[in-house]
Amino acid sequence: MADPELSEVFRKIGRNVVSFQKLEGLLKYLAAAPNYKASTLDEIQEARDKHISGLRKKSFGLTVQDFFNDVYPEASANEEEDEELFAFNFRIRGGDRERLLTAIQRVVEERNELVHTRLTSFDSESAQYRAELATFLDQQFERLKPVYEEIDQLVQAMRIVRKETVKQLDELIASRGDAGKAPD
Repeated sequence: MADPELSEVFRKIGRNVVSFQKLEGLLKYLAAAPNYKASTLDEIQEARDKHISGLRKKSFGLTVQDFFNDVYPEASANEEEDEELFAFNFRIRGGDRERLLTAIQRVVEERNELVHTRLTSFDSESAQYRAELATFLDQQFERLKPVYEEIDQLVQAMRIVRKETVKQLDELIASRGDAGKAPD
């Protein structure tokens, strides 16, 4: 019969690892949004596909860098104007960027500590180690949860904005009648 204490530690490990992966997925979703500029919609789709393919291969730490470089950059006095026909930019302005950057960097460190240190030295035979690890995992999860919730709120806001943007574009195209259609 399985040791209930050991089963509980494994459950907590799974909970934390899955939570870290879900946070990484949310950040990749947000990082996939910005800076598609092109002369045609097909070029935008091609650029987006290439960008997403690159994101899938990146580590959690590099994904965080992309998020803060592309989606939540430091304030800039002058944004460049391009003459592209189509462009989509998703940026976060305002808020406490440095606080969020520090919090997410800490989450990356927490994840790395769990995966690369705690789990590699995991001693399932020691009741004391299992108890200490269980406490650590609970505390770690409580530190991860608010960061995850904040990023999830950004994703939900972005989804709302995307839906509204598509709706407005559809209305604009419909109001233009034949002028909005591509030539045969």
